[in-house]
Amino acid sequence: MCIDAHSKGEFLLRLVATDIAVPLATEGRTKEHVERWSVLRLLSTLAQDEQLTYPLRARPGDRPDYVVSVPSGTIGIEVTEAVPTNWAWANARREKQGYEEPTMLERCTPGEALRTPEAIEEIAQGRNAGSIWEGNAVEQQFAEVMLHFSLEKKKAFGKPGFKTCDSNWLIIYKHWPLPGLDESLGAKRFSQRLSELREPLPFEKVFVECWKTFWEFSHGSVTSLQVNDVWNDS
Repeated sequence: MCIDAHSKGEFLLRLVATDIAVPLATEGRTKEHVERWSVLRLLSTLAQDEQLTYPLRARPGDRPDYVVSVPSGTIGIEVTEAVPTNWAWANARREKQGYEEPTMLERCTPGEALRTPEAIEEIAQGRNAGSIWEGNAVEQQFAEVMLHFSLEKKKAFGKPGFKTCDSNWLIIYKHWPLPGLDESLGAKRFSQRLSELREPLPFEKVFVECWKTFWEFSHGSVTSLQVNDVWNDS
């Protein structure tokens, strides 16, 4: 569904009227649900901060996931969800079985192998004992996880059929279990890891969505953006 607007006020009104609800994994959640949630929440936030120009058109695409047309050109937005596959399977199992026991915050590794059904069941029932996090290990893993998913999206960017735009952005939705995360410190660590890359990412901006905050990474700088949640505020 395209969203067209000629002003900030009109755009925000159209966003409020757009359903961005994301069903549970066991209730039909799709990739499109996740993409719409992240992209429209980001655009709402940028609109509130006067960072968008008009007329504007936002429409879902294929590769990239969304294209935003503004007077200065087009913005292609790719979306990815940073979530451990094993943790996602365990959460789906919890939803399906209705488990209410508290779960341990499992330490996961990007790209790790799938665990056995028995191991997934242990996580779902909260019977697994995770290892202890020491020092700044949580923030360090935040940086490594975000770098992993950024580089995975870089691979997709270079494949045939991907349409590059005048500007290209990436949104990473953080759904990775990280207990007691200091987002500010984690963001600084991730920015440092980006600066150490031999070849820069093909994205002018990378946004990490941490529920109520978008962390923006661009040209070596880090900016914190408070989410403008017009759906809950309206």
